[in-house]
Amino acid sequence: MKKTFGINSLQLKILAMVFMLCDHMWATIIHGNDWLTCVGRLAFPIFAFLLVEGFCRTSNFKNYLLRVLGVAVLAELPYNLAFSGKWFDLGNQNPMVAMVLGVGMLYFFHYYSGKKIKNILIRVLVVVLGLVWVDMLKINHGEAVVIMICTLWLLRKKRGLQIIGGCSVMFMIGAMPGLGTPMYWLSPVIFLAINFYNEEQGDENRWFNYLSYPVILLIVGLIANYAM
Repeated sequence: MKKTFGINSLQLKILAMVFMLCDHMWATIIHGNDWLTCVGRLAFPIFAFLLVEGFCRTSNFKNYLLRVLGVAVLAELPYNLAFSGKWFDLGNQNPMVAMVLGVGMLYFFHYYSGKKIKNILIRVLVVVLGLVWVDMLKINHGEAVVIMICTLWLLRKKRGLQIIGGCSVMFMIGAMPGLGTPMYWLSPVIFLAINFYNEEQGDENRWFNYLSYPVILLIVGLIANYAM
């Protein structure tokens, strides 16, 4: 039964966008204010959680994949401008590319579900390939995205276990040299908000879903490169 109170998916998305804006401003405009990137780390678990929730609820995998892919494509050039000062830069990809890979991973997890040895091995292989691909594509925070998506999918049927698992993953990532930083240790705070998710969409707007992140990146990129 759905909750009649709490936080819906639209409110979670807006919260995540605000947090991500803080992180991007720290990296591009307001350097030295480390508290901004600490706040920004709170966005990452929300996006991973909503990706898993969206996949579980979609009736058309192809359309869901294309929507996530569309956001990743639209965000790439503004991301390049914001973080490298150039419109075209293959040195680093935006985090939405990792989300696209995440949707592909979830498809294989769903298709090869069950406890058969073959299916378990395929799922493990998919995780390994996901980690390899995010490294090859140089996706910002890609490894963390893959690990979090896998954890939230595995524990999707029990919200309490999802929260415990997600918090554990963030502490683990924050402690691993080369993968995360202690700033990730603040991220479990956001699972308090996720705990109040009421499984409702809210008054979502399609254009908001598609354009909010690319537009934020574009504004940040323009300010960082042409107004500073």
